[in-house]
Amino acid sequence: MRTLFSLLPRRVRRFVRRGSGGLELVIFDMDGVLRDTILVVYTALCHTVEELGGVAPPFARYCAYYSYPWLNHFRSYGVTAPIEEIEVVFRKHRAALRSYYRMFPEAADVVRQLDGHGFMMASVSADTLEQTYADLRSVGIEGRFDLILGERFDKTAALEKACLRLDVAPHRAAYVGDLASDMEHAGAAGLMRIARVYENPPLPPDARILTCEADARLHGPLTGLAEIVLDLRPRDARSRVDADKALREAGAIED
Repeated sequence: MRTLFSLLPRRVRRFVRRGSGGLELVIFDMDGVLRDTILVVYTALCHTVEELGGVAPPFARYCAYYSYPWLNHFRSYGVTAPIEEIEVVFRKHRAALRSYYRMFPEAADVVRQLDGHGFMMASVSADTLEQTYADLRSVGIEGRFDLILGERFDKTAALEKACLRLDVAPHRAAYVGDLASDMEHAGAAGLMRIARVYENPPLPPDARILTCEADARLHGPLTGLAEIVLDLRPRDARSRVDADKALREAGAIED
């Protein structure tokens, strides 16, 4: 349902949002948040592990514990190849499955809803810019985004760049991701952290996305995201030194 506020010109909505003292910017991870690719990524991972002589994990284990740095997981699957070879093989298998990419059915409505509330929006993906645009265009929401970043493998740097490009203080931005490492990178960049938690398959209590630090968790479909974003209050800018230390301890970045 459209509100009177959502009928105002976008520049007016943005002006009011900026002066509200709340969040201004929502940054989406593509895979697992806007784009339903969990089975695609898992299938590509299984093909990669099997090609390189390892044993692929069950789907439930993958969903519960997979996160970056991914080399540790491949080692636990019995893969001894160097990381460069693993990446080449994985990208080959993932590219072969690209026709199976689908946006979550509720993604377009959620993006339009946030736009109606005056939020700026950006997306960050390791995929190509062309692929990301094509996926957003497939549901008619590419024009709702203020910034789209592709081929971004350093998420902390990508989040910092998005805030800088859009002139938003990091603590007034939120990142929505589906991996524990997404939350770690968002914390390192000083953003609010929203963890998306899948309901199928059911996750054990020690699943990484349930035990990592996050400012909010969205369980199930994206439809409840706007309510979470509207309720989040920006915190003071966090210590970058402390955040970097936490990332190093988790193995997500190197010295």
